[in-house]
Amino acid sequence: MGRFMGLMQSVGWTVSGIEIDPEAAARARQVTPNVFHGDPMDAPFAPGSFDLVTAFHVLEHLPDPVGVLRRMLGWLAPGGIAVVEVPNVSGVGGRVFGRYWSGLEMPRHLVQFTPETMGALAERAGGRVVAAAHKTKPRYLIRSLRFALDDYQGRGARAGPHARRLPARRRRPQAPPSSSRCPSPARCGSGEAVRYVIEPDALNRVALPARRAAGGARCRGRPHARGVCWPVSRPSRTMVERRAS
Repeated sequence: MGRFMGLMQSVGWTVSGIEIDPEAAARARQVTPNVFHGDPMDAPFAPGSFDLVTAFHVLEHLPDPVGVLRRMLGWLAPGGIAVVEVPNVSGVGGRVFGRYWSGLEMPRHLVQFTPETMGALAERAGGRVVAAAHKTKPRYLIRSLRFALDDYQGRGARAGPHARRLPARRRRPQAPPSSSRCPSPARCGSGEAVRYVIEPDALNRVALPARRAAGGARCRGRPHARGVCWPVSRPSRTMVERRAS
């Protein structure tokens, strides 16, 4: 977490964070003293405090992801967005490897997500998904293959309480439309992790573009999902939850 906050701070953001592990929280406080140690549901941030709230591989570890996402959306100022990344159980890895898919991570992962369930979760929390980017990395597939081989060779199994819902044997994934022109699972919408941009329902849509023009900020790095550069000359605030996996 501290590395990401340091990066955001270096391009003009005022940063805060949440960390449940005391040692990781202490490291993060080397970047900013504004780090809350504890459960996100107990974080003391006031409503409307942040322009951006992020949670990278966090929600799948929590017993109440709806409640936490609702709090994240409540911390947003008008025009703010939440960016959430979670594993995608309906991606190519889950379909090919079944119970051996590395993204299951049982018992560390309490909840499994698909794009459909994340959309429903966002609605229950008072928001809506406005963009999604699918990601697949070679190490995800390598880990899954290693788990399958270990079980085949008698060195352990990936079975768990949800194993019956996924096939133990390898099967061919269903090809998405125009798969012959698809260069990668991520671009076909079947990545093993998905990064979602979520807005509150009652979003004030003028804030980010107007703020950039008023501040005269230049665009450093990539624009965010709505094509607007983050302000740099006029710092904003971001809350960063722990990157759990």
